[in-house]
Amino acid sequence: MAELMHRHGYVSPGTPERTQLMLEMDQLRERIWREAEHRRAEPGKDFLSFLANLQIDGELMPLQEVTDNAWLIISGGVDTTTALLSHTFVHLTEHPEYRRRLLPEPESSAFDEYLASSIQFRDLVARSPGSVSWEDSSWQRTTVSGCCGLRQSRPTAIRHPGRVSHRSVAEPALAFGIGIHRCIGANIAQVTWRTVVRSVLPACPM
Repeated sequence: MAELMHRHGYVSPGTPERTQLMLEMDQLRERIWREAEHRRAEPGKDFLSFLANLQIDGELMPLQEVTDNAWLIISGGVDTTTALLSHTFVHLTEHPEYRRRLLPEPESSAFDEYLASSIQFRDLVARSPGSVSWEDSSWQRTTVSGCCGLRQSRPTAIRHPGRVSHRSVAEPALAFGIGIHRCIGANIAQVTWRTVVRSVLPACPM
């Protein structure tokens, strides 16, 4: 699944590879629908069972909405969470003195701090129907890919850009959005990060 989501960020529109990618993503959505339908009939203790049997005003959510919400949570956290965990363990390898501070329970402030110090990007890809100009250059009918950095909400708020410093209050970050547009998968990402760090750190030499 992670490989599928990563491809979505860099495969160009209008190519055979993009067509194949969208087909595979549709197949994944259909699988989520079938799994949600199964868990509505035979619920377990997993999150999809919770969504499939969630009632709003006394009525179960339509399976389409269950699938859409599950898709948002699954797809939304893959790239960011992968980059976050990679950065966390690279930093802890280079700075083993921080490992004890994350045991026995990784603090939420450390999660936010790694988000703020990691390099996070949102990639936007579009196919231009006409000409595209940038400074002294121009292109005809080209694919435009734009990346916007999401490291922090205000550059002036970061006292030490690129440096991780475990504190009780973390640096602000936009990796998961902000306000009403904050990603619904942010809490899932934090649980994933805590679980992985809690499981791996005890096995690492101090």
